[in-house]
Amino acid sequence: MTNTINLTENEKNLLIEVANNQVEESYSYFLGEDVGTKSRAGTLSNLVQKGLVRDAFKGLDDAVQMYLITDIGREFLGLAEDFYNRG
Repeated sequence: MTNTINLTENEKNLLIEVANNQVEESYSYFLGEDVGTKSRAGTLSNLVQKGLVRDAFKGLDDAVQMYLITDIGREFLGLAEDFYNRG
């Protein structure tokens, strides 16, 4: 499935940024406040719609967003299942 996903350069760069900020399976330093611009918010929304990124707090606390890479996103980037264990 991942080979049928097409990403813009901005989408790919943001997907990598989200992955680089994920430090545990269910914890990331990439928060909604880190999106910054409307353009990046649109790019992040595209990644969510494509199933590559998810908001871990969606439906739990809509005041805070914490974005995690999904298995589809991880596979798209060719990362190991425990890619966040960098230490």
